[in-house]
Amino acid sequence: MMRLCVALAVCSAPLFCQSFEVAEIKINKAGPGPTSAKLINGQARVVNAPMRLLIGAAFNVTPDAVSGGPGWLDSDRFDLAAKSTPDATEDQLRAMLKTLLMERVKLKAHVEEKMTSAYALTVAKGGHKMKESTPTNPTDQKCGPADGPPDQVHIKCAHLAMSDLAKTLPSMAPRYITMPVVDKTDLKGLWEFQLDWTPMGLSNDGTPVETLGGSMFEAVAKLGLKLERAKLPVPIVVVDSIERVPVEN
Repeated sequence: MMRLCVALAVCSAPLFCQSFEVAEIKINKAGPGPTSAKLINGQARVVNAPMRLLIGAAFNVTPDAVSGGPGWLDSDRFDLAAKSTPDATEDQLRAMLKTLLMERVKLKAHVEEKMTSAYALTVAKGGHKMKESTPTNPTDQKCGPADGPPDQVHIKCAHLAMSDLAKTLPSMAPRYITMPVVDKTDLKGLWEFQLDWTPMGLSNDGTPVETLGGSMFEAVAKLGLKLERAKLPVPIVVVDSIERVPVEN
């Protein structure tokens, strides 16, 4: 593995030094239940989430890409409510979340690159079929539900970089996209498009079963893109140390 940055013990750049105006993080003692996490409109709101998910959100990786740390990163649950200015971008909110975790649970972590099985997101031979997109506001929502036949999932995205699409695909369709996705399109700028696919079903033993009507791979192909299996370097967040009980808010 290659270490990309040292433990985040101090603010090493202005982005890391941003802080929420108001923030509260506490242990959720309600027991098992649904988890929700949102970073939007200048706010971060997380309910009943494991700390590993919070760390992943701060570093913009999936929880599976967070390694190390004590077992309670998965077993304990936390609630978080934090507020910044309404014009704070998603990247700024993630940076503030990093700062908050460093302050409240004394998180120290670093990022490494690990060669692992992944999907390479590339442009198909005929070229892409997306439209360039310019946001009118830095906080414009990037992806959300769209219209279409009721037996499919429909997501419309705008103002989205290809690197962000790569990071988002596994959470959009986790039964299809079972490995990390790495952007290899070389497409710069922001793009607008719609993805339409049929969710996978489950067999009697709980194994995902592809159904008729269009997979996520076909949805990506309609954009003039493709997903190819490869061994690629993928960023991994390694937890060096962390405290279990948040300091007082």
